[in-house]
Amino acid sequence: MSFTKKAVIGLIAFAAAADACAQQSNEQNFREQQAVQQQQHAASQARQGYEASQYGAAGSAMAGNVGYTPPVIDNGYRSSFGAVVFGAKAGAVSVWYSGEADSFPLAEAEALRKCTADGGNGCAVAETGVDGYIGVAVAADGTRFAKYRASEHDALELAVGACEYGAGKQGCKAERAYPVLPRRTR
Repeated sequence: MSFTKKAVIGLIAFAAAADACAQQSNEQNFREQQAVQQQQHAASQARQGYEASQYGAAGSAMAGNVGYTPPVIDNGYRSSFGAVVFGAKAGAVSVWYSGEADSFPLAEAEALRKCTADGGNGCAVAETGVDGYIGVAVAADGTRFAKYRASEHDALELAVGACEYGAGKQGCKAERAYPVLPRRTR
């Protein structure tokens, strides 16, 4: 064989080897992508399982979705949704709340209705929550802050923190924790 034929055969062999290597690399990338997708799917399933165990069968749908209505939980309780509304009345900021609604929109509407029915002006939803507490803190200048957490202590602590550290207010004190607790169904 001449040098040219050897070079062509060598190039063909090299190209075939490079093609096989690229195909093997693509297959490895595909397997790695499948493994990552399987891990993500497993994590998603675990999250949904946790949410379902905490909030009933439709727990994974909850996570703040407007209009979510929880199912009746097997243990004889139903989740409650609540809202705290701030509004002006008699020259000061006042608080109204709803704590036993079947959804966030219903809780907000009920608290806003209470505010306007009681003569409040500029009524606005300050915080919402489900199956926990909405803590309200007040600063020395009368500004109020509301934060939701699962426990009364944590809700009040977070509201005071929002007042002191979030807004830089002085003389912040815990005022009250409004309960938003599960209701008995049986």
